[in-house]
Amino acid sequence: MQVYQTIYITADGVDLAEFDLIVINDEMRFIEDKDGRSVDTSTDDSAAEAWSEDVYNQIVDQIEGLIIANGTRPTLPNDVCPSIDDIQNIRTIEIRLKTTNVIVNTSVNKQIDKLKEQYSDWNFIFKPKF
Repeated sequence: MQVYQTIYITADGVDLAEFDLIVINDEMRFIEDKDGRSVDTSTDDSAAEAWSEDVYNQIVDQIEGLIIANGTRPTLPNDVCPSIDDIQNIRTIEIRLKTTNVIVNTSVNKQIDKLKEQYSDWNFIFKPKF
């Protein structure tokens, strides 16, 4: 199993999106770690909704970026990095969410449902971490 951290996908040298972790083995997947512990829902749910929309938009950028990407790069110049050919056919994203807030958890789950509708050929795994 190979695991790569903080890998950027690029098009003609321009960064399109970043993946927290890329796992290349029998069950290839991207892993996104999200920390929702600081989202303030004390007054209303709008902060959770806005934050979860940001999560949704980032994942859309990643998926759409993979379509046009022609390269990858690591965060640090000497780090090992998979090629775009190694990752372009991965169709699983695991979202690991750190929060004890049920409102944040529910809001992110709704965004993942939207992703499942929009990208039906993708597999989205939601793993809340309390």
